[in-house]
Amino acid sequence: MTLVTLLLVAGLGGAALASGFGLARGARTIFLPGPVVTATPPPGVNATSGIPAVQATSTPVPPALTLSPSPLVLLQQDEHVCSATQTITNHTGRAVGWSWDPPAVDGFIFQVNQGPRVAWPTNRVLAIAPGGSDTLQVRSDCKHQSIAVRLTDTLGHRYAFALTVQ
Repeated sequence: MTLVTLLLVAGLGGAALASGFGLARGARTIFLPGPVVTATPPPGVNATSGIPAVQATSTPVPPALTLSPSPLVLLQQDEHVCSATQTITNHTGRAVGWSWDPPAVDGFIFQVNQGPRVAWPTNRVLAIAPGGSDTLQVRSDCKHQSIAVRLTDTLGHRYAFALTVQ
């Protein structure tokens, strides 16, 4: 008798065949007449179960909101006032609110959707409708500066960009 090591790797049908021979839990050594044969699994097949392996892939999730432009650059409009407009667009199928994270920085005036002037921008209550957008207007005196801004939406996503006055 010759020793044969049998690793069952024939695909989906192999698992049923292995089960019929009592091999479902892994490879076993059996004695058969003839030469020694060793089978190894082809790439992408699980050696224990004989079932083709599934490759895990991740699909990037698009952000719920997009900010345009980003970075936000305030340009001089007259001798003392710099301004810019940013559009915040909702790409989800539900209403999404947002706010710039504190701390508020002095010297800026903000308006969301031509509403009242506010010291720091937010739209958490009304939120942006699915597929809709908010328009944020920013004004400041024209002293050159740059600050890092973080926006958080009501889904918990955070967005970072620079606000620069030129």
